[in-house]
Parts: sequence; C-alpha cells; structure tokens
Amino acid sequence: MGEVYRATDKKLDREVAIKVLPQSVAQDKERLARFEREAKVLAQLNHPNIATVYGLEQSGETRALILELVEGDDLSVRLKRGPLPVDEALEVCKQIAEALEAAHEKGIIHRDLKPGNIKLTEDGKVKVLDFGLAKALEDEPSTSGVLSVEDSPTITDAFTKPGTILGTAAYMSPEQARGKHVDKRTDIWAFGCVIFECLTGKKAFQGEDVTDTLARIIQGNPAWSALPPGIPSTIQLLLRKCLSKDRKKRLQHIDDARLDLEYLKGNVASCFENRLDHASPSFVQTNTILRWVVTICLFVLFCITTFFLGRAYSPGKDKSSNPILQTRMDLGIGDDTDLNLHATTLIKLSPDGSKLGFIAGSPQSQDTFSLGVHQGGYLYLRSLNQLNAQPHLSAGVIYAFCFSPEGDRIAFVESSELRRIRIIKPNSGEVRTLCETQKTVFGIEWTSDDWIIYGQGKGEIKRVSADRGGESQTMTVLQQPELVHRFPCMMPTGNALLYSVGNSWGSVGLIKVQPIPEGDSFSLGLQGHHVRYLSSGHLIYLDHTGSIYGVGFDPNALKVLGKPKLLIEGIEHGFGSLGHMDVSSKGDLVFVEDQKDLPMKLVWVDREGKSESAMEAGFYFGPRISPDGRSMICFDENDQIMLYDLKRKTPTRLTEDYYGHWPLWSPNGESVFWGGGKRDDPTNGPSYLLSQSVGKKSTKELHETSGVFFPMAWQPRGNRIVCFTETLQGGDLVMITMRGDDDGGWIFDGDISGFQTSPASEDYPCFSPDGNWVAFTASDDQETHLWVCHIDGTRLTKVSNHQVAAATPYWTEQDELIYMIPATSGLSGEYELSIVQTTIKEQTISFGNPELWKHAISHGVSFSINPEGSRVLIHKREEGQKPVHRDHIVLFQNFEDYVRTEIPLE
Repeated sequence: MGEVYRATDKKLDREVAIKVLPQSVAQDKERLARFEREAKVLAQLNHPNIATVYGLEQSGETRALILELVEGDDLSVRLKRGPLPVDEALEVCKQIAEALEAAHEKGIIHRDLKPGNIKLTEDGKVKVLDFGLAKALEDEPSTSGVLSVEDSPTITDAFTKPGTILGTAAYMSPEQARGKHVDKRTDIWAFGCVIFECLTGKKAFQGEDVTDTLARIIQGNPAWSALPPGIPSTIQLLLRKCLSKDRKKRLQHIDDARLDLEYLKGNVASCFENRLDHASPSFVQTNTILRWVVTICLFVLFCITTFFLGRAYSPGKDKSSNPILQTRMDLGIGDDTDLNLHATTLIKLSPDGSKLGFIAGSPQSQDTFSLGVHQGGYLYLRSLNQLNAQPHLSAGVIYAFCFSPEGDRIAFVESSELRRIRIIKPNSGEVRTLCETQKTVFGIEWTSDDWIIYGQGKGEIKRVSADRGGESQTMTVLQQPELVHRFPCMMPTGNALLYSVGNSWGSVGLIKVQPIPEGDSFSLGLQGHHVRYLSSGHLIYLDHTGSIYGVGFDPNALKVLGKPKLLIEGIEHGFGSLGHMDVSSKGDLVFVEDQKDLPMKLVWVDREGKSESAMEAGFYFGPRISPDGRSMICFDENDQIMLYDLKRKTPTRLTEDYYGHWPLWSPNGESVFWGGGKRDDPTNGPSYLLSQSVGKKSTKELHETSGVFFPMAWQPRGNRIVCFTETLQGGDLVMITMRGDDDGGWIFDGDISGFQTSPASEDYPCFSPDGNWVAFTASDDQETHLWVCHIDGTRLTKVSNHQVAAATPYWTEQDELIYMIPATSGLSGEYELSIVQTTIKEQTISFGNPELWKHAISHGVSFSINPEGSRVLIHKREEGQKPVHRDHIVLFQNFEDYVRTEIPLE
C-alpha cells in the first residue's frame, strides 16, 4: 500500500513511521477525499493493541500517513520459523481479538487482517497495523460486483509475476473472494485464519496461485489434522465457528472469541490433560518426566478440588467438571478400506461409550447419486483402548445397525437378497432374524424396554420386539404432505418418540414428537434430523448443512426451552439427510468430518475418443445442453439452478429465491423448467413446478405439488412433459401438458395423468426423436435397468441386459439410445456410455446390440450430449485427483458437559 519510512517528528521529538500513499490515490481527487474521511475515523482508534494514526500530511504532490512506529518483527516473519507454542498463540490471538473488538465497536472493519499486518514487540505486546486502510485505499466497487485481483485489499509487486500468490488472498473470506459486501464477520474469518496459522505454521487456505487459493476458500476446508495433537476442543470449536463459510453461521462478535481465548489462556494446562493423539486412538503418554509430574500434580489437585466441591454442592448441581476432550482418531482399517458413506447408519458408540461400531468397505465413489441405492459393507467393532478395528460381519450386506442398551448385542439391517433386521452376539457369533423390511431403513435404535425402532426410506416409524421378533408395528401416522418419517429417538422416560419428517425421498427436516402411549404428534418447530436427547436436559440435532445445534428441552412437558444454538459445524452429511454422528448414553459424541471431494471438471469426448475441456472444476449435477448447443443448465451442490455459457465458460445463477434440481430446457431454448421450492423453507415448504425465461429474473410458480415433482423430458414437437414424482413405493412417472402464454412462454394447463406407476421406482425418462416412445430407468431396490415403452404406456420392453446407472438416458436424432453403465462393480466411481441403435417403424421398435462410446469413461453419473449427437459431456477428475480417503472419525468426550456449559438451563 505504499513505501514506509522511519522518521522523526521534530515538533514532538518522537520517532514515527511515514507511509507514502500510492500515486493512484494521491492524484485522484475523489479517492483522496474519501481517504481523508476514512483517515479521520481511523485516527479515533485509541487502543494499546492498535498502531495509532497520528495524521495525514502533504509535501508537494506527496501525501503520507503519519503512524505510530512499532519496533519488532511482524507475525509472518515469526511464523516462518514454525508454529507458536499453544500458550503463546493464545496470548497473541487474544490481543488481536481485543484490537478487533475495539475497532468494531467504532464501526471500523480491518478488511486486510493477516500476519503481515500484525507486529510482535520485544515486550510481548501485539500491535495491529493498517486498520481500515483497505477500505480507505480501494477504488470504487465495479458495477458488476465481481472482485478482480486489482480490487483486492493488498497489491504487491509480486502479484505481477506468474504463479505468485497474492499475499492477501489466503485470508479473504468467501464473501470477500466473491466480491460481495463485507462486514465485521470478514475480519472474524481472517482472525480464524490467523489462529490456525499460529497453531500450525501453515496457512488455512493456500493454493498454487491466486485462483486456486480463492477456490479453496470458497469450496475447501482447512487441514484440521495439522492442528497440534490434543489441542483443546474449545480452540477447535472456535476455529470452526470463525471459519464457517456461511457468515450467518459464523461467529457474529469478536468479543465471544476474546472471552474464549481468555478462558483458555488461564486453563490451557488442564485442557491438555489426558490429551489424545491424532494418529492413534489411544491416549498419548507424555515423553518427559517433567510433563508426567505436571500431569500427576494437576490430576491430584483436580481430585481434591472435586472432592471438596462435591461436599459443598448437592448431587446433580454441577456435572461439568470432567475434562472436555476432542480428538481425530484413525480407525486402523488400512489404506484399502474406506468408511461407507452410503450406509444409512454409519457409526455408533455403545451406550457406555467403550466400543465403537462402524461400516466400511473397499474405496468407492462418494457421489450419492451413483446408483440410487444404499450399499452395505463390513461391520467393524473396536474397543476404544485398542489400536485396530476388526470386521464382524460379511461384506456387502450391512448398511444400518445399533447396540443393545447393555452393549452386548447388535441389531443390524442387511440388504443382500432380503432386507432383514437381525441380531448378533459378537462374542459368540450367534445370529437370529427378527423380521423382514420392505423398505430401506433410515435410523435404528434399541430401546430400554427391548424394542427395535426404525425409520424408513418412505413411510412411518416402526418397531419390532428384540426378544420375540415377528411382524413390525407402526408407531407414527403420516400426515399430508408427509412421505417420510426417519431417525427415531425414544425419550429415556419412554413417554415420547422424537423423529424427523419430510415430504420427499431426499431431505427430511422437521422434528416432531409422538406422545406415548397415545396422543397426537406435533412439531417442535426445529428444522433438522438425527435428534438426540441428552440427560443434561437438552436436544441436539443436525441441520441440512451438517451443523449440530442444541436447545433446552423439558422432558415432561415435551417443550423446547429457548432458542437453538450452533455447537459444531463440518459433520459429514449426504443425500437423504444422512448424518454420520452418534451420542452415547454417557454423553460422548462421535462424528465423521465433512471431507468433500474436490470438484470435477466437465469434458467433451467425441466419437473417436478425443477429449476437450468444457468447464473448469466445479459441482455440476444434471447438466443439459441447450437446443442451440451454446449453453448448459444444471444444479449445483447448493441446489442453485445455474446457466453456463459454454463458449465463454461463464456461470449465471437463474434465481436466488428458489432452489431446485434437474432443470429442463423448453424446445426453443428460451425457458428453463425445474422442480423445487422457496429457499426460506427448503425442507418442509410446498414444492412447485417452476419456470423462468432465460435473461429474465422473475420465476413462475406453474403448479404447487404435495411432493417432489421434477420435469424430466419434453416431447419433441409436442406440448407434453414427463415428470418424476415420489410415492410411498418409490417413484412414478406422470405426464403433464403445457400450453403457450401471451408472453411467448409456457403455462401448465392442469392436465396430469399417470404414465408409469408400477411398484418399482421409475425415473430418468427421455423421448425418442419422433416423440412416440419413452425410455426410462426402473429400480426394484436390487438392480436398475433401462426400459422403453410407447407414449400411451404400452409395449413395455427391457433394453439393458446388465445393471445401469441411475442417470438420464439420451435419444439422439440418429435413433441411438445412449445410457450409462457402471464400469466395474458400480462402486469405483467410473461409468461407461452404452449405445444401442433403435429402429422405429410406425408403431413398432427394435433394438440392436449395445456398443461402448470409445474412451468416454466418466467419474460421475450425470452426462449430456450436444444437439448433433457427435460429442458427449461427462465428468472427469483432474489428473492425479483421487477420492478422499475416509479412514478416521472425531471423538468428543464429555460432549454433554460442553452442551451444558454452552446452553445453561435456568
């Protein structure tokens, strides 16, 4: 931001720093006037941790700020030698927080906080430099709202050199990187980056160049494993709160961080007591006699204090004396095995917290759209005092399980030939069957009165006797428009059942209570799933972003107390509201970290196998090429409908007010149709058939539906659309008709008729070029195949001989039917395109032998074809990019005590 000189103030006989302003500021009257206004505000800051602004001076054409001279190295110089010791890092960051707090109270945002703007004096004082100068020196924002490198807060000579990282890029918040409006939460993000770097000596977000760095900020996560072993959980939680990409969920006030750091600074030694190693599930033994002595002394002091406090307080008054510990644990399953994220119940702690169970198998694609079914794996068991886990049940069959209240038995769900709930005694290997299930199980629990309760892919909560087995009994009643009851939790008193409801196969999100033995169910007003009751008098649950919230709860009145509070972010979650976490009866939490695979790029592949990059790395689901071949529509990981210019490779978001999936072009390419709803109620609000004209901002609600309603295929030269809709059995295809409106668009004319409505789940339709035949997939929970029928629903023929992927087939103008098949077992994440020549004569159709599209190996199930049928658009991983290896979990001991501290009850 300009050259800095050491100087002497002759009037007051003191040394100062003079920062000469760039000519772009000094010679621009408007920017200079704005800078002078900002400088007056900055001069009001008077805090021991903020370098003071003394004045703004002019000498000829030169303008300069007169600043407090701060001796010593800046923090970036110190960090080049390695991370700070934890106690020193806490002290430094506490002083930084105090400086930010003082500035924020006056409405001043730093906007360029980084180690290079933080000085460390010889007497241990921290001084933050350049408060607010990023705003004071910046040019007026561009009308496009897009941030360029030139507009970023700090510009250095180095940025002009190819491949050089712009210093500030690594500390930009996601909203800053996107060129959006910034506020004090941008400083909180940068503050989190600084804490992370102090503790690890590494930047939280860093790539090979500016673009890569910004991409990691927007899409990636810090390497949490780089944190020092045994780091106090409060620090980890503070970091996660500061580095939340959604600023609404980010830490809102820096004084909260300052209070946490003050507490930690005084208790850092006890926080490290009994710390756990990152690389091992066993407790780390300290390797010096001194540390042993300190640990033993602290433990003895802790016991004595606890004893006398216990005499002073009545039982139950204070239960938060146990140390709160969080660690990242390697599961000991080897490099050739991964946690199976397709399991509906992936991980469980035994009620006493001594054993861990989880489902794992061969490394596989983590794309939840892969086959549309939930695959099983090995069930592993492991005592927490052991280094390695052992498989207890065969591969490929287990996808949900739970421990008995005593922890000596396990109920599990297998999905081989029959879906059955069975019980095993791990010590003896004895197995017996309780019942068969018709639908996929989502959430299973073993109650204290010896019932197995479980949720379903579609349908109510059910239960079966763990002792007698037999026919399952229904516990809840579906109420319109509900289709889904999942993830049950019985209150310890047995007076109520908690569960989550939804109106689609996908997300569930409204938590309800069913009084027992009788009474009408009612909503708690909480949006989430995987609800659990803690003996501390709290409910915890996951939301659709993978964040754990907590709230007080009256177990007798079945009433929520107060407002929910964010506790932990970054839990692995997936399609169908899967959430991989569990809480033991003793109050320990276990969860799987959210480790998103790096996004894949879209690549054109022609008939000869030649490839060409189409779009850079990103999350593209359901891509469809426009009729003129110039644009692509899709939906992204945030359920945004996106429009891409394929020539310029530029994205446009169609709407901010509505979410949606599987967009469809109108025949003339002037409108886009999709199924979705309003963003202000994404899980339980009404669903709509929606449309929007390209180039316009208004979205039309064509038809309100009771469940998911996706327009999938438009009849060539016609006005009929085949849509997918959900049922309790799975999914059906319906036909709707459209008519033109006065504005040149389309409106729904009210005609809906069933098209394919068998007990199997039909999906992903496409029309033949003449508009008289429809191809679609049908799944029976075991396999998915491709079928073709006439537009009147008759003459049904199975096309595929082997299982196909759950993805939209395409019918080209050359009467070729193209669909996707698993390249191997379907779990490798690789898929091939199969081409079948069709022959259509009047009212008959025949099929040739399938052939493969040369070298068109896709790493995702979504694909599209250009209008000429000469090139296919498929997903490809970057060279050397591999799926994330998921072989660890996070154990949060005494989590219930943490909740009690964070959410005190009156």
